Amino acid sequence: YKRQRVTLKYGTSIDFLDLHVTVSNCALQYSVFFKDTDGHLVLPPSSHHPSSTFKGLLYGEIFPFASHSSSRCDFEDSLRVVTPVWRAQGYSRVSIRQARAAVLFSTQQFSSWNTGMFPCSKPQCPPALTPVLSMFLMILNLFFHFLFFII
Repeated sequence: YKRQRVTLKYGTSIDFLDLHVTVSNCALQYSVFFKDTDGHLVLPPSSHHPSSTFKGLLYGEIFPFASHSSSRCDFEDSLRVVTPVWRAQGYSRVSIRQARAAVLFSTQQFSSWNTGMFPCSKPQCPPALTPVLSMFLMILNLFFHFLFFII
């Protein structure tokens, strides 16, 4: 049995599973986090499946980008990462654009980024609140370390 060490970092961001959370301007901002081992590979369109399979597959891959992004800019950045890989696998630009449009249409409840991005003129955090949010992220990090240590 080998002892494991837990290191805590005091900072303003944390990466957990497929989410990158940052404390910025007195708010939690989040975006998609791609692990180093993520190949962005999906079922190739040359396989023998109905065409609806590929439409649903692209929709299912793109939808989490919308739900895990706090701005439309983050959503588009996530798509820019995976699109070249999908194009190399044989997906057309049209099919990727159609899936993107379907996701954007179905996620219109994300009204905070209908304009394309969050407003840039957010008020700055009061100096006393920034350490509180950073402490929240540190406690969240500690919780996840212990959760995985128990499992």
